Amino acid sequence: MRDHVARSGILPYLDLDGEAVANCELPFILDPEAFDRRVNWGIKTNAIRSFAAGIIADLCNTFVVLHEFGHIICGHIEGIRYYEEGKKLSELVCRPRKRLNATTRHIETLERRKAWERDADMIGAIFLAQFVGNLANPILTEQHTRVFTDAKGVELEHTLAIVVAALFAFFCYVQGSHRKLHKESSHPHPFVRGLFVKDILVKELARRKNVNMKKFNAFMMERLDEMMDALIDIELLDMRTYSAAHHRALERERNSLKTLHATFKESCARWRWFEW
Repeated sequence: MRDHVARSGILPYLDLDGEAVANCELPFILDPEAFDRRVNWGIKTNAIRSFAAGIIADLCNTFVVLHEFGHIICGHIEGIRYYEEGKKLSELVCRPRKRLNATTRHIETLERRKAWERDADMIGAIFLAQFVGNLANPILTEQHTRVFTDAKGVELEHTLAIVVAALFAFFCYVQGSHRKLHKESSHPHPFVRGLFVKDILVKELARRKNVNMKKFNAFMMERLDEMMDALIDIELLDMRTYSAAHHRALERERNSLKTLHATFKESCARWRWFEW
């Protein structure tokens, strides 16, 4: 994520001039099953872009924590132990199995986990709305203002657009890691997940502040276009696969998640922290 923001194509209104305050190489783990396999990624950027990258990294890390907290709030920890024969840990990635050869029980487990991931994303996005609102506070520092601004000053709509683009990129990273490791998870497709989280954030922020949807949508398209170009460059996004048929498949996935949510909404009712 930091490497992305160092590129001139991401947030292009932030200049590349000035002394590099971040100039280092960090060893990144390529395979969670082989921690010794690492590659050094170079990070070099100026002060304002380093600041922007740090904020976006904090945002994505915060969402991960809130998402996992959502699993706890929803009672999924106890649910795993109850429905999956005492298991105490649900791995981020799991080895794929041929659906045609799967048992009815296995299919139900996969579908229940998908519903749980949707619920955790919902809780995470609701809590993240406070983070987004704080970023759009007009009394923040000059650095905040330069990152989350347009010609008229700090804008909630622009801040939200940057957040949506950043989370979409993060979801693509997650999917890309699974694909390169030949594994899968219960998380939705990045487009499906991104749209769902975006809708929750907009709805939650609209309860607290006035959100100009026309302005937000314009900003969001700009920031998403930039982020998608960067993802294409590093081969985490292949737009050639996004045909009309693929778009329809994504719509079916969105509708399917709604159905799964309704089907499994009460599966952890006895353990969840509150009703919704």
